[in-house]
Amino acid sequence: MRTHHLTKIFNSILILFALVLFAVCYQKLNTDQNSRIQLENIIGSVLERKNIVQLKHPNEIAWKFISSEEKNPLINNDAIFTHLNSEANISLDQGQEITIQSQSLVRVKTAQEIDLKEGKVAIKVNEGQKPLKLIIDNTTYELSAKKNSTVQIEKKFKRSFFKVEKGQVELKTPQEKINLTKGMSTFITPQNTTVESSQFTLLAPQGVVVLEQGESLTFSYDSDQTVEAIHIKRRDSLFKISPDESINLKPEEYKWGITTPSNATPLIWQEFTLIKNIKAPTALSPKANTILDANELNSLKAVQWNSPAQTQLEVLDHSKNLIHSFLIKNNYSSLPKLVPGKYYYQLRVNESFYRSPHSKAVPFYVHNLNDQNQIQKIEIAKPDQLIEFQLNTPPASEATLVLSQRSDLSSPLFSKKITGTKVQFRVKETGMYYWKWEGQEREVQFKKILIIPTPPPVKAPEVKDIIKKIPQSSWWQRFINFFISNAYAQDDSQVLIEWQKVKDAKSYEIEIFAHKADSKPLFKQRTQSPQLKWKAPLSKTYYYRVRYQDHWDRYSPYSPLALISFETNQKKIISQSKSESKSQKRDAHHFSFYYALSQITQTQKLTNSSEAKIEGVNTTGHAFAFKKKASLFFKDDSLNLFYQSRYGEVFDGEKFSQRYLDLAWENEGRRLNYSFGISAYQFSQYELNDNQVTQSSDFSGLNLLLKIAKPINWGKNQVIKPFMTIKAFNSYQFLSGLSYENHLFSKSFLSLKLSYEINRFNNEDLEQGSSLIQVLTGITQKY
Repeated sequence: MRTHHLTKIFNSILILFALVLFAVCYQKLNTDQNSRIQLENIIGSVLERKNIVQLKHPNEIAWKFISSEEKNPLINNDAIFTHLNSEANISLDQGQEITIQSQSLVRVKTAQEIDLKEGKVAIKVNEGQKPLKLIIDNTTYELSAKKNSTVQIEKKFKRSFFKVEKGQVELKTPQEKINLTKGMSTFITPQNTTVESSQFTLLAPQGVVVLEQGESLTFSYDSDQTVEAIHIKRRDSLFKISPDESINLKPEEYKWGITTPSNATPLIWQEFTLIKNIKAPTALSPKANTILDANELNSLKAVQWNSPAQTQLEVLDHSKNLIHSFLIKNNYSSLPKLVPGKYYYQLRVNESFYRSPHSKAVPFYVHNLNDQNQIQKIEIAKPDQLIEFQLNTPPASEATLVLSQRSDLSSPLFSKKITGTKVQFRVKETGMYYWKWEGQEREVQFKKILIIPTPPPVKAPEVKDIIKKIPQSSWWQRFINFFISNAYAQDDSQVLIEWQKVKDAKSYEIEIFAHKADSKPLFKQRTQSPQLKWKAPLSKTYYYRVRYQDHWDRYSPYSPLALISFETNQKKIISQSKSESKSQKRDAHHFSFYYALSQITQTQKLTNSSEAKIEGVNTTGHAFAFKKKASLFFKDDSLNLFYQSRYGEVFDGEKFSQRYLDLAWENEGRRLNYSFGISAYQFSQYELNDNQVTQSSDFSGLNLLLKIAKPINWGKNQVIKPFMTIKAFNSYQFLSGLSYENHLFSKSFLSLKLSYEINRFNNEDLEQGSSLIQVLTGITQKY
């Protein structure tokens, strides 16, 4: 037994000695290596690096990562490798600066010689420096500057590309010397060398590009040659588009270049990463103000959301400071261990090529539901509300109640002596609060009060129909109001709208609609009072609805639509109650009479060398219109018949006339009035007899008609309508203008129309054209 123990002790000593010897040798090896680097000729250094860059000395087996905190000298035959989206800037003792770009491998052979194994570098060379030797595919090139210059060099497979971005350089190849200036490039393969004198720069996109969902990508560049196409590369696809075209790409890493008549493939490529903005995830559970058990936070689905991509879950404390953050691939997650209190959680998409804003922070509460120290829950309707609760027994005379948001009762919000069993206090925010008695030994444990908002509003304020009575004024008073400003007349269009007062309402929001089926309100306003005085544009029927906002900025649903109607003491002006159909029948027919004044210019070709011309002739005329309600397709449809004539004398007593007869179907929509129909016309025609122009006959024809008008309410009883009419088939006629209507009387209204008209008739028998300005005034009677 003794021998066995001695053997174990000897083995342990032997192993310990071997470990010490290995450590000493390793330290000696590193010391020798560092001494060797210091003693050898240092040819340059790594100035700075971005992301992951590795360095390997010539006699070392392993690559080491370059740290920005350490000095990184370079010696002969050092190799440098840059990872994806990484780069390194090095400086050589001869003064050249080299930027080694992403995914590139470079061996620095000497201070005057580098070997580009793969990738891209940017070299700064200055005038007067010794030529820099470049080894690419075992071929040596010499690069010297005639001016301070920057050169981009790319090597990929068996092809090399040189481009001068600044200055002027000389590139010596085994066969020739090439002079390159700014914008010039050379393309080298084992077979030949091609020099391009075109000057172009790829401007955008480059780097990281962020677009919205569905947004197309555009490309910009500077080039002194015609660009034939833009080539876009993805790891699995190649796209080709025209220079003025945009493209919708999926988020990914790309590179792009341009082609010109002198090169069928891009000489240089610009890399970029495309990221798309998407909507923030939707939080599903826990809902706002949910109370969670501290012992069940590690549940697999404590938090759930709806998101199409990888999601960042962030937990915030009661002051909305970030305390935990997790990257989750699923649509659910557990929560970390949290002490009792108030918290928030928020979500955002966080993937390689997708991002989103944060979702709205959702408040929740954590406490120990199984804690014997029971929690008293209090709901408050608004911040800083007076809170009151009852004690089971009155405290001792010297007892002081201490209230705090911290479980250790530090930073108390409330501390004072209480007499009786009623306790009152105010807090500015919801959450878990702790209280205890000081100076009362029998109550030593902390008590808890959870203060949360009242449930969100689910019931809308009650509304009622409003009927405004308007006194029936005499025709003389309405005639006076037509000429006197409404500021001096009685305002019958103002109505007081009242609805139910809600106890916990912070404000109310009212929407008024011109029609029951409208989705966009005519009027919208917030008010703190349950009533509003509103001036209606016209004395007609409207609809309104109301909702309220509580003190936690939550809205109730909207109330059902209620009616606002105006009626006179004798009869309703407009109402959509049970008598609506009768009122519509009484006003289903319109008859109008108009008087017209026109100034006409007209030209008619008589022979190959002569024409008859009427310039600035004033004419008069009249017009009649009849409209009948006829719901052919929609509720507001009608059939319109319109006749107009103009007449006068021209050419020393010759008669002149123009007549129209239009039959059209019209729809008076809420936003536009439009008509379709046919139009018959009859115009005077002239001929040349003994060098005198005389009327020969009237010519006539048919056209198709399209009319569009935009009604605009102006004041109480006035309507303005810009309109446009096009007639075409046998001839071409165009009419545009502005009409004005004043509904002074309940059964009639006055009209004034100002229009400009163009007519063109061109066929084998007749070439005639005319233009005119017309003023049409009249009155319309409804029955």
